[in-house]
This record gives sequence, structure tokens and C-alpha cells, in this order.
Amino acid sequence: MKNKKGFTLVELLAVVAILAMLAIVATPAVMTVSRKIKENMYKAKAKAIVAAAIMGAERFEDDWGLDRIKTDNKIAVFVVVRSGLYDSENNKKDQDAFVTNPINNENMAKCVLTLNYENNRWHAKITETNNYCNSYNSSTDKCSINTNKTVCPTYP
Repeated sequence: MKNKKGFTLVELLAVVAILAMLAIVATPAVMTVSRKIKENMYKAKAKAIVAAAIMGAERFEDDWGLDRIKTDNKIAVFVVVRSGLYDSENNKKDQDAFVTNPINNENMAKCVLTLNYENNRWHAKITETNNYCNSYNSSTDKCSINTNKTVCPTYP
């Protein structure tokens, strides 16, 4: 009888089939975990931006042109960055600031925040997913809103 070394073709195919099944089962779980991590990163970043916007509304109410009676004062995230309350990733403090949305890697700096004054304090949120500062007028400190660009999920 000969001394056999190695694996038979059937054994190798069985191992490959088992590995393929494991990959099929594991891939959706990994994708779900990855998506949840990105969503949590977005929520943390959005929470920090909203907190900075509230602090800025208290400090720069007149400079930002906010009106306590209006319920939909709108500013772009880069206005908060420009005021030094939130750091951009490219260290710019103007409309070229870059704040990465971890979900889709888009720039959040032009996302729109809605501020309103209620119960003797400012409240802020990142508004509807399709509000985006399309162009910025530095003399009036206002954005032209593009309602067809989806970059920033609503928070909170």
C-alpha cells in the first residue's frame, strides 16, 4: 500500500463549500455592525454640532442674525465652525470647511441647522435630510438652500 500525502479533491471542495457558507452568513452581520457604527458616529458628531450651535446662538445671536420670535432660524454648520465652536477636519473656518459625515463621507459643513428660541433658551437641530446650503452670501451671512441634496440626516 502506498503512503498517501495531501487531501483529495472531494475534501478540498468540502472545505471550500463550508468557507463559502460561513462567508455568506457572516457578511450581512458585518455589514450591519459597520452601518450601526457609522450611524453612531454620525449621531455623536451631530450632537456635538448641535451643542456648539446652541452655545453659538447664545453667544452670537446678533452676529448670526437670529430672531427669537422666528421658529426657523437657519444657519449652515460652517457658521458654527467659523465661530470657533466646532473644528473642521481641514482646519478651515469658512464655507470651504470640511466636516465629514461618517455615513456617506459627504461634507456636513454646508448642512443646515434650524434654531428656535423657546422656554428662555435656544434649541437647535440638523434639519430635514434635503436641506443643504447651496451657496453662501458672506455679506448677509445667509445660505441659498438647495432642497434636492441629501447629505445630513435629521438630528435630533
